[in-house]
Amino acid sequence: MPSWKCSEERKCFLHLRAATICLQIWWRNVRETRKKKLRKPMVIRLQRRWRTVLLMKTQRDQYRNLRNAALIIQRRWRAMKIGNECGEAMHFQDVTKLANSESVYWKTIIINLRNCDNVEVLDTCLNSLDIITKLSPTVCIILCELNLGDDIYKTIEQNNRSQPWMQVCLQACSILITLTKHDYARRYTIKNKYALALMKLLNGSLKNKEVFLHCATLIWLLSQNEDYSKAMVTCPQINWHIKTTKNQQKILKDDKVTKLQKLKDVEKLYPSCEPDRRNTQKPRIFTDMSIAIAACQKNLNYVNS
Repeated sequence: MPSWKCSEERKCFLHLRAATICLQIWWRNVRETRKKKLRKPMVIRLQRRWRTVLLMKTQRDQYRNLRNAALIIQRRWRAMKIGNECGEAMHFQDVTKLANSESVYWKTIIINLRNCDNVEVLDTCLNSLDIITKLSPTVCIILCELNLGDDIYKTIEQNNRSQPWMQVCLQACSILITLTKHDYARRYTIKNKYALALMKLLNGSLKNKEVFLHCATLIWLLSQNEDYSKAMVTCPQINWHIKTTKNQQKILKDDKVTKLQKLKDVEKLYPSCEPDRRNTQKPRIFTDMSIAIAACQKNLNYVNS
């Protein structure tokens, strides 16, 4: 092949290679441009998402810090309030553990109420709660916040009418009476599903005056709520227990109940609806079983039934 032809072929090859390289560069640029257009919104979305995550994390940390600070202030404030309410009846360490709803004291109370089958331990636990709730309204708030009202009611449901269990029910009713007398705690004690358990306890404690009076006082306080009293009246089992209790001739006599109903000032014999700390005139609970039954029947519109 002549040298000039080889030279022409080489020039043609170089020209084609240069053109191919230009096409490759152009095509790569086109692909990169397309990729950038696709990546840009994805990157923006990722940035926004990540910034949102960082912002939420920052806000969560700030909220956690504020919450911890609020809890510390709340516990100290409650400790001071409990100390003022209880006076010298409790030591500083006791006040501190009561003010903290996450303290060992409250954890022990919760475990004993929910998992303990030992009557003596339950009685001790409820007796402790009974004393401090009478002394301190702040403790009543903490008790309600921990939702211990249901657990106290469940101890009444477990009642088997033995003397130890009657003592447990006495303490449970006393605590519920204290809570019911506080406006902010009443909504934690007005529970229709436990009305039958209370009526069974009332009917089964006719021979135990203290338990009967405490249970009757609790029913009387709760039945002042219209919805609660309607729920009691519409329950056939509760109606049966009311009739059974009413017909106990050893405790109630028709002529005595009738006389009580005719008295104009019979309500002066009723217990106070005010919290114990404000009550200086009336008794805390009923003092007479006949008056207690008559008052409960009046609340339930059951006098003439």
